[in-house]
Amino acid sequence: MKKRLFAMVLSSNVFMSLFALNAATWRNDDGSYQSGVIANDIPEIIHSEDETRSNYQLVKDVAQYKLADWSNVIGRARNVTIEQAKKIADADPNITFFFYLKGFQMVLENTTVNPPVARVFHHGDAVFFSGTPWWGSAPGLADGYVKMNNGQN
Repeated sequence: MKKRLFAMVLSSNVFMSLFALNAATWRNDDGSYQSGVIANDIPEIIHSEDETRSNYQLVKDVAQYKLADWSNVIGRARNVTIEQAKKIADADPNITFFFYLKGFQMVLENTTVNPPVARVFHHGDAVFFSGTPWWGSAPGLADGYVKMNNGQN
């Protein structure tokens, strides 16, 4: 009986976790509440163990601005170190910058689109982009890294 009850509780928790990945409610700066869709459409990148070949300019306490055009996102690597994130960026010549989540969790919501979108990032996530960064303030949460020599030493 205990095993069946545990399985039922576990399956309901898994269902609620899956549901939570697709819909969210968050509090806006003005105190109102907003519901929308959590964006899970950023491709995941698996990291390698090659050496870092590029130099990076560190931009403290920033992430890609939540209202920026995110069409230049290349992918996200989860649970990586800064060095692993640099190696990923080195391996792809299209990557020109990334941000790395140093804080526990960060939610970047865009309520100007319909339905509203919330992108949720966790400690150890690195999100990679092409083009030019549009930094938004993320004090204590994330740092930006701009590739300086595109992998050529």
